[in-house]
Amino acid sequence: MARLKLTNQHPSLEVSLASSLHKPRPDGSGPPAAVPGNLTVLRGERWSCQLLLDWSGHMRQELEVSTKAPDGARVTVRTLDYVPVRFATYGESDDNYLSTAPGLYPDPLLPLENSRVFVAPHYRVALWVDVEVDADCPAGDLPVEIALHSDEGRATATVTLEVMPVTATAPDILHTEWFHADTIADYYGCEVFSEEHWQALEAYMELAARRSINLLLTPLFTPPLDTAVGHERTTVQLIGVREPAPGRWEFNFDGLERWVTTARRAGIENFELCHLFTQWGAAHAPKVMVTHPDGSQTRRFGWETDAGGDDWRSFLTAFLPQLVALLDAHGLRGRAIFHISDEPRLEHLPAYQAARDLVVPLVEPYPIMDALSDFAFYQQGIVKQPVVASDHVRSFLEAGVEGLWTYFCCAQHVAVANRFIAMPSGRARILGAQLFRYNFAGFLHWGFNFYNRQYSLGRIDPWRVNDAGLGFPGGDAFVVYPGPDGTPYDSLRLLLTADAFADLAALQQLAAHRGRDAVIALMTDVFGADLTMVARPEDQDRLEILRERVNRELALCV
Repeated sequence: MARLKLTNQHPSLEVSLASSLHKPRPDGSGPPAAVPGNLTVLRGERWSCQLLLDWSGHMRQELEVSTKAPDGARVTVRTLDYVPVRFATYGESDDNYLSTAPGLYPDPLLPLENSRVFVAPHYRVALWVDVEVDADCPAGDLPVEIALHSDEGRATATVTLEVMPVTATAPDILHTEWFHADTIADYYGCEVFSEEHWQALEAYMELAARRSINLLLTPLFTPPLDTAVGHERTTVQLIGVREPAPGRWEFNFDGLERWVTTARRAGIENFELCHLFTQWGAAHAPKVMVTHPDGSQTRRFGWETDAGGDDWRSFLTAFLPQLVALLDAHGLRGRAIFHISDEPRLEHLPAYQAARDLVVPLVEPYPIMDALSDFAFYQQGIVKQPVVASDHVRSFLEAGVEGLWTYFCCAQHVAVANRFIAMPSGRARILGAQLFRYNFAGFLHWGFNFYNRQYSLGRIDPWRVNDAGLGFPGGDAFVVYPGPDGTPYDSLRLLLTADAFADLAALQQLAAHRGRDAVIALMTDVFGADLTMVARPEDQDRLEILRERVNRELALCV
């Protein structure tokens, strides 16, 4: 039985079926699109592919899109649109890019309007097809049909998936993509924590939860992240603060309680509490606004505040025990994480240690973790749970650090996994196999929806600018696009990240039956060598082979 079938009776339309790992170019250039290499799926999973449309007619043409699938599965078709990338990567790069040149690259996924799509000459249209299989879908063949038709003719693609008699599980890992509440208010022009803002926040949280994110950055105070010294980001402070007398503090936790309730309703149960000291050194306090009896607010702490001074120490000593009591009351022990300062370097070690020594006794037994790369922070016992850049993890792995996290951002642009828009899809999706191979406990990325210029020195339109004002390679700063009325749209890179975590979950599920060593041996057989943190161009096609083999092995375990 043919599991991939194309029937084309449209004289001016050429249709090809492509793997979800293919990144098309609008002019049809680049290597030929590979067909899907894995046609198996677990119950409760999403499976994706693409239809590439090339139109040879004289003018544009409108096509109607229809789908058909048996009960137990839902099919969604969206347009994989192209965006301008000015800054693809840094001057130093490798050979694992689509291109390092500016150009149009595929990334946002847009809903079809009235189930229709326009095609035009000399322009390749990509349709993204998602098949979501219910958790109780019967095992066996699942035929899915996507039809394109106009008055001139009809083209049909039929994909027959094989549903395994296994229900997918969630990956056993914490996954955060830093959630920037301020940029949502800024983009939509709404008042912070107005009902319009809360509605948009929940929509963004829901999308994050659907895409494997289960840990949410929580703005107790405006997070001191990517903010130029002496400058401010839009205030997003969940904690109400009053100072009825100098050095006396009163706190209102209503905003935090609504945040937790909203996130839980959206499907997120774990919370990372924003950094208590400024980025790159823990030298200052974050911005903290204080409310006066007349309802006005003024900044009480910020860049002018010495992190080691008595004023900030007194504030934290009053605030943190009350916060911990509230977290306990909401059942968040074991589900909340504290941060001190993001990405401290070795020269910041004394200041970081002083900050940590202040905070630890106030928040125990809640864990503290921070993104850093210098092994000395761990070696000297200053950080118990480090979050290490993916190109600096070797020394931590060799030391046998338990509960190790990893992250990548703009700096990880050579050899290792990442997801710039100009990178091939496999470079993002291989992350799941790497997380399994080295048994990481968590993964962090800083940019779920950072819609500012670098250092927050202005705002950007993410539909036009994806490099934070030439601050970071295109795509590093966000993985969701702001749609109308507070509705976020997926990027291709977010779906690839979700697929990576689905791969991780399947590998973990198989290891529960066969043992880690057997699964690592299977991975080594597929990749032709022991998998490392390096992301090689030749590994892209092997990812689908790996997933099919894992799925079939899981079917043998039931």
